[in-house]
Amino acid sequence: MRQVLRTLRLTIRAGQLAIVAVSLYQSAITIAGYRKYRRYREVRPEPPEGLPRFGLVVCARNEEDVIARIVADLLAQDYPAELRDVVVVAHNCSDNTASAAARAGARVIEHYTAAAGKAHAIEAGRLAFGPGYDFIGVFDADARVAPGMLT
Repeated sequence: MRQVLRTLRLTIRAGQLAIVAVSLYQSAITIAGYRKYRRYREVRPEPPEGLPRFGLVVCARNEEDVIARIVADLLAQDYPAELRDVVVVAHNCSDNTASAAARAGARVIEHYTAAAGKAHAIEAGRLAFGPGYDFIGVFDADARVAPGMLT
């Protein structure tokens, strides 16, 4: 009986040591990764020669009540107005989303397709911009954005 208890204690002690070893290994990996992250976080890439031009697409389907807020948020960005354009794609709308977006100051594309889905609206918005844009941003009509999002 003593032999069984001794074997059981040794097995438990070995298990405890294995758990401690795994914990120390994971801690070492975490610390090494954090140090590497801090080193690369401090290295900033060179800024572009000029500011990039943004095309901002708002996808909307029957969002008449909220479309003006996101358009106002995007037009109020702390970024040069000549370097950003806002297009609202009113996709398969049966309300006055398009007119509400136009009143808010956005360029509006009314887009109707047989199939539902945001992908059609995104593609219509992307094609509306054409070449000359460095970045295209896609937003949902009920989203909100902070004024410094593009900076």
